[in-house]
Amino acid sequence: QGDRLQQQERKRNIMATRKVVIAVDNSESSHRAFDWYMDNMHRKTDEVALVTCYTVPTMAVTPGAAMAIGAIARAGAEDSQAYLRKYIETAKSREVPCTAAAIQGDPRDEIVEFVKENNVDLVVVGSRGLGTLKRALLGSVSDFLVHHCHCPVVVVKD
Repeated sequence: QGDRLQQQERKRNIMATRKVVIAVDNSESSHRAFDWYMDNMHRKTDEVALVTCYTVPTMAVTPGAAMAIGAIARAGAEDSQAYLRKYIETAKSREVPCTAAAIQGDPRDEIVEFVKENNVDLVVVGSRGLGTLKRALLGSVSDFLVHHCHCPVVVVKD
């Protein structure tokens, strides 16, 4: 009786809907992480969201600079939408429905916030393979997500 209940519980857990975020950008490591999730972790019951972020300068000193910042923001949004469409097409070709979000802001903070607001169960992200010095100076998005997300984070190494 006990074994049968454990089997039923395992089956329920396998069939449960899991909210998954794949943090993407236009890098090779991001493409690898996306493909790795599709090949190794995807379940038919997963709800997949592709999330990307783009940054723009935040301080404008002159009216001309303010216009330039607006143009940079529009270009960032357009670029993000363009490569999100490619990811969506690839997911659709693999019969994986997904949603997508392009968010303006620092990827570390915005992805953590998205994960929290949407009660995500799993995050998948690529690793750019920064050296120790660059990681210390620039900060690693994957490292930040591992330490600040409330759910498991899978870092797909290069």
